[in-house]
Amino acid sequence: MLGKLADLRRRQEQGWNLAAAPRTVGEWLDEWLRMKERDGTRPSTLQGYRKLIENHVRPALGRLALDKLTPTVIRRLLAEKTDVGLSATTVRHIHGLIRNSLSDADREELVHRNAAKSVRPPAMRQVERRALGVDEAKRLLDVLRGHRLEALYVYALTVGLRRGELLGLAWSDIDFDAGTPDCSANR
Repeated sequence: MLGKLADLRRRQEQGWNLAAAPRTVGEWLDEWLRMKERDGTRPSTLQGYRKLIENHVRPALGRLALDKLTPTVIRRLLAEKTDVGLSATTVRHIHGLIRNSLSDADREELVHRNAAKSVRPPAMRQVERRALGVDEAKRLLDVLRGHRLEALYVYALTVGLRRGELLGLAWSDIDFDAGTPDCSANR
């Protein structure tokens, strides 16, 4: 009992909000998502957050008490995700989500400090990308002849759009009178 009282006194001296109800990381993330939704965060961004939370953060940290989240715990999670083969980009997104949610928890005085701030996300590896040569492009088009996505690949090869730009194309992006596409929209 004295140990618990001493712990409470220490937390109070460190500036902890002792009146805040204890919560788990999972409970905080649910509350944080509702806050982000009310703040006007774009639906597509919220969808990305939910996917990262449900696939990566909640299974590993969801039941952990929010005030027990430490840099070591976060570092281990990121290392584990890297070890199972997630891309550095995805692991960096996981880190960013945790860091941002803990910044808001810090503002709400639910944590003493943002444990993710001192954790470095994995470095981005430079992947050398090579464009197809003319002969390779011709061979690809020969193989695709008659395929339902042939037009998409022809378009990709002739215009040079990236995958995300191609997948984001809509009929409204094409000016049929002028015969030109408009790929400038960033949805």
